[in-house]
Amino acid sequence: MENLIIRQATMRDIKNIRSLCNELFEYENNAGYDNSIEKWAFGQEAYDYFQDLIENQFVSLAEVDGNMIGYLTGSIYNDETYSFYEGTTAELENIFILKKYRHYGIGSKLLNSFLNWCKKNKAKRIFTTVKIKNKEATKFYKKFDFNEFDLTLRKEL
Repeated sequence: MENLIIRQATMRDIKNIRSLCNELFEYENNAGYDNSIEKWAFGQEAYDYFQDLIENQFVSLAEVDGNMIGYLTGSIYNDETYSFYEGTTAELENIFILKKYRHYGIGSKLLNSFLNWCKKNKAKRIFTTVKIKNKEATKFYKKFDFNEFDLTLRKEL
């Protein structure tokens, strides 16, 4: 993909990021991975979430010919959640590539930019969550030496 640009997001990008986030949630819903999120990406909570990530954490974008075709969000923290670990922990929160641009190595470029940011910020480990049915995502992360670590169970009431 010769016209591909990977870059850090700015607040000017937030509208497009939210649109891609909505497409991610629609994809997960249609694939049967999750149906619990409806239009979250367009609410104030999502705006605040992405603003915080852009200003204080990590949002990387993939663009082709000036059009945003993918994004990755992540953060680094040192809090109670993983306090039994020594050092700083990073979380890869979301990654999404529009369907027609998948399998061109774009996700790998986004993930590598995040891995470099984590190393630069002295993270000791990275966590991410994958829907158990999403075998394609699990395979992708395993290429980067992510290992299965935990299993979260859920019951709707």
